[in-house]
Amino acid sequence: MSPELSQLIESARSVTMSDAEKQEQRASFAYSNTRNDKIVTPETVRMETVRMETVRMETVRQETVRRETARQETVRMETVRSAAEELQPC
Repeated sequence: MSPELSQLIESARSVTMSDAEKQEQRASFAYSNTRNDKIVTPETVRMETVRMETVRMETVRQETVRRETARQETVRMETVRSAAEELQPC
């Protein structure tokens, strides 16, 4: 490997991409792996990646809500159980 290539590779290791840059790189990769036709364009790929990210974020939000609801129900049940134990005669 040439020294120039080694230096470029080493420099690339320290690069941190923003979320927007990562999304654009994914869209570019996806587009480059499609057949060259008129239906799939760079713009349609970008729109689909935005749609997919929106769906992913909504799924994460729903899972977060589900977990929080389950946690609150567990706390509620523990409170009820503790209160019931206090009411039982000794």
